[in-house]
Amino acid sequence: MSYAREASRIVLRIVLRIVLRIVLRIVLRIVLRIVLRIVLRIVLRIVLRIVLRIVLRIVLRIVLRIVLRIVLRIVLRIVLRIVLRIVLRIVLRIVLRIVLRIVLRIVLRIVLRIVLRIVLRIVLRIVLRIVLRIVLRIVLRIVLRIVLRIVLRIVLRIVLRIVLRIVLRIVLRIVLR
Repeated sequence: MSYAREASRIVLRIVLRIVLRIVLRIVLRIVLRIVLRIVLRIVLRIVLRIVLRIVLRIVLRIVLRIVLRIVLRIVLRIVLRIVLRIVLRIVLRIVLRIVLRIVLRIVLRIVLRIVLRIVLRIVLRIVLRIVLRIVLRIVLRIVLRIVLRIVLRIVLRIVLRIVLRIVLRIVLRIVLR
């Protein structure tokens, strides 16, 4: 009996080992599958996150470059237009000032020449009239004095002759009587 017990024990051990091995294999497979699934999910998530970050960075860089180029072109056009307008206004003001100065100088010279001619003519006429009046007065006074002297001399001679004749006649008559 003891052999039979021992034999049954040995058989039981062997069977238990086999069963345990089979069970362990099945359990290990199941556990490994579960662990592998979990690990794969985690790894896949991590990898996906990393890949997504990289892809997103690349896509964002490309999109940002394109958007930046477009925005920069638009902004540059707007800024260039504004700057060009401002610069054009400033340049136009400067050019207009210079041109206006030149034109004003030329116009002022021409106008001044014309005005000076007219004013000079008028002033000369007035001065000439005044001078002529003064000269004429002076000349007339001198001429009148001379003429008056001459006339007075002549008249005085004539009058003196006449008076002398009359006086001589009277004296002669008186003397002759």
